Amino acid sequence: MREPTDRTLALAALTLAAGVLLSFHRLHSDNNDASLYVLIGRTLARDRTPFALYYPRVLGHARFFEHPPLFFWLEAAALRLVPSFDLRLIGLSCGLITVGSTFALGRELLGGRGALYGCLVLVATDAFSNYQPLARLDPPLTAAFTASVALIVTSRGSLWRVLAGGLVAGAGALVKGPVALEAPAVAAILLFASGDHRALGRPACWTACLLGTLGPPAAFLAYDSLALAGAWWHGYVHGQLIESAVGARRGGLGPWPLLKNALVGRFWPGLPLALLALLRVASTRASASSMRPAVRWGLLGWAFLVYLTYASSGRPYWWYLMPAYPALALLAGTGIEDLAGARRAVLFETFCWRVELSVGFALLVLLPLKLFRPLEQACPLGDLPGRARALAKGGTVALVVDDYSTRVTFAEHCECDPLTEPSLEAAAREHAAVVLSRSSRVLPPPWKNVASQGDWSLLEPR
Repeated sequence: MREPTDRTLALAALTLAAGVLLSFHRLHSDNNDASLYVLIGRTLARDRTPFALYYPRVLGHARFFEHPPLFFWLEAAALRLVPSFDLRLIGLSCGLITVGSTFALGRELLGGRGALYGCLVLVATDAFSNYQPLARLDPPLTAAFTASVALIVTSRGSLWRVLAGGLVAGAGALVKGPVALEAPAVAAILLFASGDHRALGRPACWTACLLGTLGPPAAFLAYDSLALAGAWWHGYVHGQLIESAVGARRGGLGPWPLLKNALVGRFWPGLPLALLALLRVASTRASASSMRPAVRWGLLGWAFLVYLTYASSGRPYWWYLMPAYPALALLAGTGIEDLAGARRAVLFETFCWRVELSVGFALLVLLPLKLFRPLEQACPLGDLPGRARALAKGGTVALVVDDYSTRVTFAEHCECDPLTEPSLEAAAREHAAVVLSRSSRVLPPPWKNVASQGDWSLLEPR
């Protein structure tokens, strides 16, 4: 039986990824951080102040220093070009970049077969695929991290590819901080593990890589110091990174709960396959070159380095470990290869790529049917945001709402930046056209209830 080409395998992996990610994109999603980042992007597109990001008005319109600005620049640029642009498509595109980079990396280290299986595991991981079509920072960070590693590992000593890998890592640092700067170190580990010294042995390559990696964040901080009086240095580097590192800002999961939640709880079906790949290497002599034992340990080192970075901080959450998922998926791919065995390898590979291509194509064709609808979670606000937008007719929308989640969810779904008022009386003084408030049997004048959803009511003046 004729073996498929690497291009055929890559096409199958990307078609499956496109089908799965677009199917998840078709579902309604409520995510606090995603809603907040959409609102920040809209505010930036309106105000055109790239170095001064702001929380939306419903959260006080204070300066935002939680994360670097690159992702929000991309959001604002997309909205300036296409005002109705769905910002979740940025995350979806990053997910496809991650899958493509994972295949390129896997083909270099493990061969086309291992790359195909690794991409299959990555796309089949719900915690990865369900998370990509969101306007969050982790999809672009994971894409930048994986693409940087892939560019350097596949450079074969090319100075320009190593430089490009460094620049991508530097751009990733402007998305979500210093963890992206670890990508060149991971690439060096994998090059050493694979025995490829064409780039490792060239000082010029690593000089270019270092300049490319540190260049974007250094240029940003230099501009911040000269033109902005160090606003980002004090607000982000000191107020976020250093305080998290020393434990002044606490939250999220501890080291063991982080590992348990992000990997044991969410990296399925890849976890048992990754463990099988490691156990097989540990129980077999390293002379079995087809198993590439050093590369498997290198992939584990990649995942461990990402984990160690976040486990030592004061605010880790499970999604922080997403840059480790491509490495674990490739490791799991070698586990599938072990299970297939040498005799059935070509047969299983042929079956696998045909199934991936067929399923991916079918999902793309059947997108209007929303086949993933059973996985969709109903919005707690129902159709109230849309009805508020229609009732307001350009007038003021107000929220008499205390909790953060409802504020950002409503503002994002309503596609506006509402006022936040302490009471219905205050909303009346501001001449609000529509108000979202807790349901109440007794309404002060001049309000009347026009729609309800759960605990929430949509009110307008009589």
